[in-house]
Amino acid sequence: MKFFWAQEEFPDMREDSVISVNPEVMSGIPVFRGTRVPLQTFVDHMGSDEDIRDFFDGFPTVSRE
Repeated sequence: MKFFWAQEEFPDMREDSVISVNPEVMSGIPVFRGTRVPLQTFVDHMGSDEDIRDFFDGFPTVSRE
C-alpha cells in the first residue's frame, strides 16, 4: 500500500527544508533533501550508542549543514 502525502499536510515544509517528502522518492517516506536517506535512519542512529560522526561517515550524501 502506498501513501501519498499532499503538501498541504505539511504546512511548515519549506523549499529550504532539509527534509523532503515526495511520493516519487522512497514512496513518500521523509528523507534528507537531495538524498534517498530516510529521516528514520537518522532517528534510529541517534537512539543507538554510535557517534553522530559515524552516521555522516556512513551516509556521505547527507550534509552536516
